[in-house]
Amino acid sequence: MAFVVVLCGLPGSGKSTVVRDLMTALPSTIVQSCASALGMACTTIGLWHVEIDAIMDNISSGTGFDPSEWREAQVQTSSVVKTILSRSIGVSSSMITPLIISSRLDTSPSTIIPVAPPVPIIFVDDNMHLRSMRYSFCKLARQFRAGYLQILVQCPVETCLSRNAARRSDRIVPESVIIDMDNKMEVPSQHWEANTLHYHVGDPIEDLAVNLKLSLPQAHAMACAPIFADPEATRKNRDITAASLAHQADLAARRVVASVLSDRATASTSPGVAMALSQLKKEYLVALRPDLNSYAIETEEQDDPTKA
Repeated sequence: MAFVVVLCGLPGSGKSTVVRDLMTALPSTIVQSCASALGMACTTIGLWHVEIDAIMDNISSGTGFDPSEWREAQVQTSSVVKTILSRSIGVSSSMITPLIISSRLDTSPSTIIPVAPPVPIIFVDDNMHLRSMRYSFCKLARQFRAGYLQILVQCPVETCLSRNAARRSDRIVPESVIIDMDNKMEVPSQHWEANTLHYHVGDPIEDLAVNLKLSLPQAHAMACAPIFADPEATRKNRDITAASLAHQADLAARRVVASVLSDRATASTSPGVAMALSQLKKEYLVALRPDLNSYAIETEEQDDPTKA
């Protein structure tokens, strides 16, 4: 079992600070909550901070903000999270900040002896202003049956711009990029984003730590049970996919008919061939439609993070 906690917020909003403060505040409260959620008498918790800025430091050319390097860092961020979830070895300590803690549910002063494998709680620290960015980590969490949570860090864009300007030169994000992110920000609202905590910069970090602790059992339950998509949105997406495939099939059939009719000998010896081919095309498309709908459903299930 594991938990993936995705941070969402503008550059300069304080996401990294929130994670570092949480990693300090959580050990006193989170272990018992995890153990209780997992039904364990004792557990060991591993807190991981996967920070995209740290990853960018490893690949940066040192010439300032580079969108291509940012995209590469996003790919590596996903790879690091997957590595932790799969409990593989060889994760570079320069990319992540681990904090391993353990506790017992009882308060006896006996020696701490964990009786279960470590449970990683992974904080993914990137802007995640687009829903598709967060969706990819939700899919990854579902793949490993991990609990999925989000923290929306809310900070005035003016404050973000001021903080960004005070960064070291190679970490400064162009103001136009931050403003564009603010305009395109997709606030969490989907069914798979139900476990989203809202943190306003300046609020007590202890309150966020308590709310995160209280959200773990629900996140754990959602990881182990199917989450059903909005039926209306599912129907619309399915219809769009099927309609697109039907259109492509119709064009292909038209090309076949045109090819046959281009043979003058066939056209001259069989005056009714055009009508017959047209009728065959209609019957073919009618017979094909159930297969197109079935394919649309299969495609939808492949893209649904709850089916991973």
